[in-house]
Amino acid sequence: MKCYNKFMAIIASSCIFALSSCNEELPIDIEQYKKQVYLVGASDIMQEKEINYGGEQEFYVSAAIGGSLRIDHSVTITLGYADPVNIDAYNRKNVIEGETPYTLLPQEWFDITSLSGTIEPGNQYVRIPIKIQSDKINCDARYMLPLKITDTSDYEINQEDTVLLVTPKMVNDYSGTVLATGFYQEIQEGEFIGNPSSLNTSRDLVAVNQNTVRLFHKVENESPTNADQAALKLIINPETNTIKIEAWKDFPLIKGEGTYDSEKGEFAIWYEYLEDGKTFRMTLTLKA
Repeated sequence: MKCYNKFMAIIASSCIFALSSCNEELPIDIEQYKKQVYLVGASDIMQEKEINYGGEQEFYVSAAIGGSLRIDHSVTITLGYADPVNIDAYNRKNVIEGETPYTLLPQEWFDITSLSGTIEPGNQYVRIPIKIQSDKINCDARYMLPLKITDTSDYEINQEDTVLLVTPKMVNDYSGTVLATGFYQEIQEGEFIGNPSSLNTSRDLVAVNQNTVRLFHKVENESPTNADQAALKLIINPETNTIKIEAWKDFPLIKGEGTYDSEKGEFAIWYEYLEDGKTFRMTLTLKA
């Protein structure tokens, strides 16, 4: 009988413990962090946005609420423009001598319909659209739009990462890194002279406008400061996929042309140029 009573006591204790445990909240059901409102990307200070050339384009910045649990009510967040002095501070810390410094994006080039956005219950962030006049932006210019959170209907604003510097990176359907393979050889009266020299290098096709990219000659430094003497423009006709080649500025181009294979994303070009008083022809395939 004593053993039976002891066994029943153990069972009863286990049941009481189980019932009490059921009344305790699990860690997963409790907010584990301090909820704060912040701009996505502000922890990195600068955020690059790829923007296609071609009239008015739209991109987004995101505001979010941190924490381990999603919100159960709507929260409205309002953005504002941060002091442009933040751009100067970024330049001092991150732009080396000889590089183009960042400047304030002209206000007449962009439009934010509403600086406010609402994070709905069950969500963690809201995207706020910004429209920009893409064709106003020079491919070698460096602009920034400084933003910050100015108000929120609930929760406090993160005070550590308060400013986001948005910078547009201009692109088009043809821009990006490619592998340039081919050869160049002296040419006289339409005939090749001597032995060809091969070329196999990575090149960055920089978007200039909606249908034009910049290509650097040979293996020249691709810095914008070097473009005047060493770069060409590839102007693609999207209807025929033919390519017109022009000198960027002072490059000694004689003539050139090519085609673009839209299915393969591949360029086939040739151009003739002067070097040390001699004429050379460059024949290249550019492939992503």
